Amino acid sequence: MIGSYEDYKKAVQTLKKWAYYYYVLDNPLVTDEEYDKLYKEVEKWEKTHPDKIDPTSPTRRVGDVVLDEFKKAKHITRMWSMEDVFDKNEFNEWVNRVKKLSSKKFTFYIEPKFDGASLNLVYKDGKLLRAETRGNGEIGEDVTLNAKTINSIPLEINYKEFIEIRGEVLISKKDFEKLNEERVKKEEAPFANPRNAAAGSLRQLDPKITAKRPLLFYPWGVGYPVEVLNSNEISEKKYNEDKQKFINKFNTYKNMMDFIYSLGFKEPPKRGECDSEDLDCVYKKYDEFIEIRDEIPVMLDGMVVKVNELNLLEKFGYTTKFPKWMVAFKFPAVEKETIIEDVIIQVGRTGVLTPVAILKPVEIGGVIVERATLHNFDEIKRLDIRIGDHVIVIRSGDVIPKITKVLYHKRKGTEKSIPRPTHCPVCRAEVLDEGALIKCQNLSCPARIVNTIIYFASKNCLDIDGLGESVARLLYEKNLIKDVTDLFHLEVEELEKLPGFARKKAENLINAIKKTKGSECWRFVNSLGIEHIGEVASKKICERFGVEFYKIDPAEFYKIDGFGPEMVKSIEEFVRVNKNRIETLIKYIEPKNPEVKEVKNSPFLDKRVVLTGTMSKPREEIKELLESLGAHVSNSVSKKTDFLILGKDAGSKLEKAEKLGVKILKEEEMWKMIGEENAD
Repeated sequence: MIGSYEDYKKAVQTLKKWAYYYYVLDNPLVTDEEYDKLYKEVEKWEKTHPDKIDPTSPTRRVGDVVLDEFKKAKHITRMWSMEDVFDKNEFNEWVNRVKKLSSKKFTFYIEPKFDGASLNLVYKDGKLLRAETRGNGEIGEDVTLNAKTINSIPLEINYKEFIEIRGEVLISKKDFEKLNEERVKKEEAPFANPRNAAAGSLRQLDPKITAKRPLLFYPWGVGYPVEVLNSNEISEKKYNEDKQKFINKFNTYKNMMDFIYSLGFKEPPKRGECDSEDLDCVYKKYDEFIEIRDEIPVMLDGMVVKVNELNLLEKFGYTTKFPKWMVAFKFPAVEKETIIEDVIIQVGRTGVLTPVAILKPVEIGGVIVERATLHNFDEIKRLDIRIGDHVIVIRSGDVIPKITKVLYHKRKGTEKSIPRPTHCPVCRAEVLDEGALIKCQNLSCPARIVNTIIYFASKNCLDIDGLGESVARLLYEKNLIKDVTDLFHLEVEELEKLPGFARKKAENLINAIKKTKGSECWRFVNSLGIEHIGEVASKKICERFGVEFYKIDPAEFYKIDGFGPEMVKSIEEFVRVNKNRIETLIKYIEPKNPEVKEVKNSPFLDKRVVLTGTMSKPREEIKELLESLGAHVSNSVSKKTDFLILGKDAGSKLEKAEKLGVKILKEEEMWKMIGEENAD
């Protein structure tokens, strides 16, 4: 609460600092809710002390601060800010104020309020002339080259008159997550929210960077010839003529925006109209937006209510900051500040360990939030997240909320660092630590047993028919299996008692498990689910060491073509945790070592080969043949590739091979090189 002039000056300085971090640095210090709250307090004090208003107060300006790096562009018509209301009482007050401005009846036009970066597009003779950020409302930044990289902005429209089309530049929630993941991998600071990602992307000096960002543009209004003239680029006479023509042509905001969307722009969901006397209609729209808010791919922070009749807008007029005929009816906050009280480790079904923050309970969008994901321990280290930290938490949809920012300036020195785990919190087995990935590889860990069995039984592993996800989960839930080795102790009689199991189905499953006996060595190794060891690596292991691979000195694995530190470390850790279990499974399955074939005079001996396109025979069959002739068959082309075998309708691998100078063989040439004898 502001009680004195000194309190007011302090609050103004705080707002200016927050605004600088939010608009200029794209690095907010506080949540929108906290900013709005202080902003309202400053506004309230200024209304009661008009003679003491600081001319530099954020309430005296509109929108973003103009950056010096860009060429400045004066808007033809003024770009306004919007008045915000946060509940029905405040909205009712706004409606009553508007009704006092005119005795004429009017309607409302309603549309979603996107949380992005405002952009003004200027079209002349149907072509995009320039694109400008909001700036201070009168002068913005020329970002035309960047705007042209946004696919949802038409470079040409079927309207030859001079027009300013205004809207919001956005990034979808899904693309925002991907962008931040990429930034973390590059050791760059992630964006705090989609709004900052969009603004930061739009204001890049290099348009190539903007082009790489999946930005969207949604129009929400028209500047020229509807808004207040701000430039002498157009004469006042021409402006007045165009304005009257435009109003006569479209009559309502809804009709005008229908026309804009017809020009090839993206149309937002749930637009509508309500009578100004029917506020229940407005509230229904508000509730509908909140209901679908999480389903919409981009961030919404409210809905916009505008007087619909274009001929009344000028009559209703403007304050120094915003139109009196328009208001933003804001949604409950989706991000808030809270405190990390503890951190626990969750083990996912694949064995990956994920740190989860236990938060001081906070209400976000009508939901009490007590937990938030911390992604991984590399991210914790990069952001220096500690127990006791004040953090910003964002909630979107029903997924677990996420921490987007640490408020370092609120630290007291009592915060505790978060140690990396060395053992699984569920089974206490030693974990595999690869930096961003920390994983429990214990085949019997209760947290991952179902997934272990699903993978163990899958087609490219031991191929146990009838043992899919639902059956594996059922066996675990009924306490019939607590370890993958328990599969070999199952009996028909106990399976018969399970829901959905008749005797025949039970017998079939037992027989399918028995058929794993004598499986090929590579299938057995692959079925273990060792991190980084797939089908190709499993075959190489078996060719080199056979079934007793787990007894081999880890250093020997480096001698296998393509094996590096990550793979060797994973094998070493897996064997250390699961050695007894591997030996038990070998006893039950009795895997067969590969037949040792002496390859003579093969043109593919020790050659790296990649297949692409449709072949005359099944690709798997050709792959096995080439491997039997000593080839190393890979899925991707690199500088080390010796041959690319070309089938019909080849894809991108052909282009890459040509660039790298890899020798390309047509399928017919391959068969000639193999020869009839080897082919058979």
